[in-house]
Amino acid sequence: MSNHFQRLLDSSENAPEIYQATSYWKNYERRILKDITKVDFSDFRSGKYPIYETFGFAERKYQPIRTLKSKLRIAGSALKRIFVEGKTIMPYDLDIRDIQIMAYHHAELLSQLTGTPGPEKYSISDFGKPEDQFKIGSNLYNTLSLMFYIRLCFVNKHLALRGDETIVELGSGSCHQIEVIKKLYPNITVLCFDLPGPLYLGERFMTGVFGKDQVVSSDECMNWKDLSKVQKGKIHFFGNWQCELVNGFNYDIFWNAASFGEMEPKVVQHYLSVFSPGAKSIFLLQASKGKEQNRVKDPISFDNYDSWTPGFRRVAIETAYKIHKPMTASGGYSQAVWKKE
Repeated sequence: MSNHFQRLLDSSENAPEIYQATSYWKNYERRILKDITKVDFSDFRSGKYPIYETFGFAERKYQPIRTLKSKLRIAGSALKRIFVEGKTIMPYDLDIRDIQIMAYHHAELLSQLTGTPGPEKYSISDFGKPEDQFKIGSNLYNTLSLMFYIRLCFVNKHLALRGDETIVELGSGSCHQIEVIKKLYPNITVLCFDLPGPLYLGERFMTGVFGKDQVVSSDECMNWKDLSKVQKGKIHFFGNWQCELVNGFNYDIFWNAASFGEMEPKVVQHYLSVFSPGAKSIFLLQASKGKEQNRVKDPISFDNYDSWTPGFRRVAIETAYKIHKPMTASGGYSQAVWKKE
């Protein structure tokens, strides 16, 4: 185990109970921490480490046979179509390339509607060998990155980013969202807060994508007493237990996507009470009705966030999408923006 990661673990274990993994993440934490010591970062986005799909490293190619073969007996011609010709069974004679092009054009249309720099302005990194990747022109994409792109379009539609903002993200996970934001807006400053496992992996990913010069490591930030050393235009990494560093720090956007619903209400209320005072606006993407009770003890509905963000006004809410369809897990997801009144 690296000394860096061990220091993160030690700091986390010594933090107050409110910052420990909640019941949802305790189901994964032991396996994540066990596997993280064996990661080969040259191919960690390839699907070789399926446990990391729990916080966003889910970049496998679309393979409908994985779900169909347990339900259908496919005749010889269909088997040949899938296994020999590499095609899939989909309506209207579609194949994977058609889906990829539709995803890209969906992103293009949203860029025009929201004033966001177009998807042609960025290309994802192949660091870690993502299994799902394709080219449009000379640029590299996958459907996951385009999902994060359309999420950014929603935010930009309502906040009209200048390109020099400071974003504070709790639960930054895989950092795919940050990759898209920073490639379109290189001067944006980002502060990432997360549990030790995803924090360590996200930092390694961003270092591989942007280089060490653009990343302020959690190994350095771990010793900060305040945020006076924040470097404009760089990506900073902090343990979630360090969130009170933001006290007295003014910034543009607090960002949390698909992790508040995995926590208990008192924990979410605590985080919002810490992060919201310094923020000008808030973006949340969460399960509309809360996670299933077998995954959290007390599910949170989306309407709870209005009462937990005093001094803010919700200015927009809509169904959250993957690139082609609504996010349907846990009964559906919504995304919304609040602005400080």
